[in-house]
This record gives sequence, structure tokens and C-alpha cells, in this order.
Amino acid sequence: MSIRLDAETTVSIERLAREKGKSKSEIVRDALRQYAKRDGVRSHHGETLYDRIKDIVGSCSGGDAALSVDTGRKYAEMLWEERRAKLARGRRPPNRAHRSR
Repeated sequence: MSIRLDAETTVSIERLAREKGKSKSEIVRDALRQYAKRDGVRSHHGETLYDRIKDIVGSCSGGDAALSVDTGRKYAEMLWEERRAKLARGRRPPNRAHRSR
């Protein structure tokens, strides 16, 4: 296998090889091994997390699929009802809008 590296990466690999007393090939192999471990996140059985839970993914129900439909409208209606109830009890809600006289 051969790969092409940009100048900055080449310099970094050469510096690491000198500092650690390893060959450039060893530095690249170590880096690829670490990347594969971190990216693949495989268990000692060679399974990824998804492999272990794939039979239950999507098997749970979160309730009604339309729970988020019209939430803005429903929230506004709820606030309006609360305001009406306060007005009916004789308590005016504070005037939040600044009015110039």
C-alpha cells in the first residue's frame, strides 16, 4: 500500500518518529490502529454497539406520532385560556407592553 501525504503531515510523522525512536511506518500503523479502534468502537467480540442493540432499535414506541404537531398554536391557546381565567377572577395580568403617553 502506498499513500500520498501533504507536506505538513509528512513533517509531523517525521518529527514523531524521531521523538519516539520509531520508524515512520510504525508511527502511521499506530495512528491507523488507534483511529480504527476509536472509529469502529468494536468490542472484544468484534461487534460494534449497533451490532449489539440492532434487534431492539426501533422497537419502542414514544407515543402518539403527532405530539409535536401544532404545539405553538396549542401553547398560545393555553396561555389565552389562563389569561381569560385571570380576567374572570378580577385579576388583570400585568401590562407587559410599554406604552408611551
